[in-house]
Amino acid sequence: MSLLMYAAKSEAAAKRLQQAVEEIVSAKDLEICPDFKSLSSRLQQPMNGMEIAVLLAGSERDLTGFHSLQEILSEMRILLVIPDREPETYA
Repeated sequence: MSLLMYAAKSEAAAKRLQQAVEEIVSAKDLEICPDFKSLSSRLQQPMNGMEIAVLLAGSERDLTGFHSLQEILSEMRILLVIPDREPETYA
């Protein structure tokens, strides 16, 4: 199982999420994109067995960015981690 992870490096939540993912996925099967530009660029390349994406939406801007990539992301299983429990965030 290969996994692609997006989480902005500056967030404490990103560090916790990365640690949790690294506990269950080997380093050779994990690719981390620390910013949206690298995520977008990586998704434009062949997936080569990349099956799962874990996406940490640290902001509304991230959510909007994920939406712009929905066609490419539709080919993967997605785990979306949202920053809060506000109805506006996940509506």
